[in-house]
Amino acid sequence: MNTGAQFAKFGGSCVSPGTMVHELGHTLCMGHEQTRRDRDEWISFNTAICQPHGLDGPDFDRGLNKLYDYVSIEHYEGECYNGCFQPKQPGVTKCGSGGPLGVLDVEILNEMYGCNQGCLGYRYVNINNNPNSLVPIGEEANGDTLYSCRAYHQGDIVPGKYHAGRRECHVSHGGGEHSKTGAHIEVLTAPMVLILCVRHQPNLETPSEVEGQMKEKPCTLSDAKLMQEDAISLCLESSNLPLAHTPVMVVKRFGVLEQSISLLVINNQQTDYIE
Repeated sequence: MNTGAQFAKFGGSCVSPGTMVHELGHTLCMGHEQTRRDRDEWISFNTAICQPHGLDGPDFDRGLNKLYDYVSIEHYEGECYNGCFQPKQPGVTKCGSGGPLGVLDVEILNEMYGCNQGCLGYRYVNINNNPNSLVPIGEEANGDTLYSCRAYHQGDIVPGKYHAGRRECHVSHGGGEHSKTGAHIEVLTAPMVLILCVRHQPNLETPSEVEGQMKEKPCTLSDAKLMQEDAISLCLESSNLPLAHTPVMVVKRFGVLEQSISLLVINNQQTDYIE
């Protein structure tokens, strides 16, 4: 990703909300949806009308393994309506957003740029990516936990309930419940923190080598204080040093965790040691 300044200049027929948002999306490193490396699983081309578009290179796979977004601001519209694109998902009748960012566009930008505050830390993840920290939403009659999921049905992305053992997402549509299996299911995952125990040497500005155990668990805003207590207990168990000489390192992957005395909090690349 280019971390330098990005510019876009608009004039003439390009001065329209849809075109401007589309091009600004490119400056934020969003590619065309119909050139995704897995696009052939989602669309085909009527070669009597047009030739297939090229594919992104292997180093540009931001959308890979995510649900295909037919209504992305980065999806061409006209080729859907003139018959060039042939959507493979039943019920899809629209391509492109018509102007604003689509819901999945926003999710990808949040993920790309680390927008993780509060609820933005939750992520939908493809079941083939071995997701952790699934969000439970209830139980079946036999006590099996059900998790939040989503999948395509009749052209729409529909939320549902996921059974991990069967790798099956059930969605409701048109008064009925429909089972979805296969590669194109996403489950909702909660923000996570990674707890590490380190030895702090007073003469150094930062802790030395990592010691002790590592532990990973979900973290929500409501249990941030409990997480701190859990982290301190973990490090006391894994070291003979007193707490004053054994700060806790908390890596914030997603979500928000309160800072407190004797906690070393790492947020992205910014590190602050709290005395």
